Amino acid sequence: MAKFTKDQIKLLARQMLTKRDSGRPFNLLTGAGCSKSSDIPLAAELVKEIQEKFGAEIEDKLDQHQRNDYGACMSCLGTNERRELLSKYLDNPKINWAHIAIASLIHAGFVSRVITFNFDSILARACSLLGLYPATYDFAAAATVDTDYIAQQAIIHLHGQGTGKSLLNSDEETKAHAENIRPLIRATFQDSPLLVIGYSGSSDAVFPVIAEEYKRKERLWWAGYADIPDTSIANFINLNSKVSYYLGGCDADEFLIELAKELNCFPPALFSDPYGHLLKDLEPVTEFPFEKLGSVDLLTHLKKELAKSQQRYNVNRKIPELMMKGDWDAVISLSDRKNPDHQDALAWAHTMYAGQLVKSGKANKDESLLKKSFEQF
Repeated sequence: MAKFTKDQIKLLARQMLTKRDSGRPFNLLTGAGCSKSSDIPLAAELVKEIQEKFGAEIEDKLDQHQRNDYGACMSCLGTNERRELLSKYLDNPKINWAHIAIASLIHAGFVSRVITFNFDSILARACSLLGLYPATYDFAAAATVDTDYIAQQAIIHLHGQGTGKSLLNSDEETKAHAENIRPLIRATFQDSPLLVIGYSGSSDAVFPVIAEEYKRKERLWWAGYADIPDTSIANFINLNSKVSYYLGGCDADEFLIELAKELNCFPPALFSDPYGHLLKDLEPVTEFPFEKLGSVDLLTHLKKELAKSQQRYNVNRKIPELMMKGDWDAVISLSDRKNPDHQDALAWAHTMYAGQLVKSGKANKDESLLKKSFEQF
């Protein structure tokens, strides 16, 4: 296997579109790879940090092999030490493009629930940028057999949240918790396809539960960073090869952006029409009580200013597109002579338009076009 192809993206996108339209959108299962570009370290990087800070402690408790195991190393730290280790990464991580793309997929209805091994709140914050607020559940604090109450749009933290009561990261904790989340895994496979991304599945107590509960009722896609999956993932995919797929070389940012673009939901309005996005966000806001306060109408004033800015923004964005098409007459019509940002484009458009008029005038022996060309200067 090698890096994922455009055809594979198209196939996945087609399945996601079909499932959305049938009322059974995909679920996502995400791991640390989705947060890597937010500067949240992977397990191997945390192991290295533990070795540097707590070398004597782990050498006394673990054999050579265990010293490179994330869960085993975490088992040698106290709860407070673990929180201190992780807090600097979890307190205020940057929002990366993988999670913005996931939020776009949720917003467009292609993804329902996101089940994550990650402690961070990046996805919730990415969703809020888009004016989306899915329900959030912490299964480390309250795992349950009954999953019917879980909202259709939801973020489910399997091992806890950075702000929550419990962060499950030692071998003992994750193994004990694996059975607690079995009902959720079973329900996840029941009616919807699953896309796995950023999750290695190796040396993990949850992976055997996934392998046992997957009954081929729906399709499963596994997007991995490695070109070739490790043995456990390869065996799982091969066992279910008729309805499962492995995509290699998947950098989370790149892959999810490509997928969202294929589904025509990227970039989200925040980036393609920021002023329109803000105007839409203001729609639910009640009227400002300016008469009672003897004040200006803050809401109406803001909406008017945003609408003006939106119009200017759309013009500024349209001009380069028209120049690339060679539609010089339209560039001239849209440009504002008083706007210094438009002057270079306007001068170039007049020059190119004059050339077009001269060429057309000579070809058609039309004196009016030649005269019009001189008016461009």
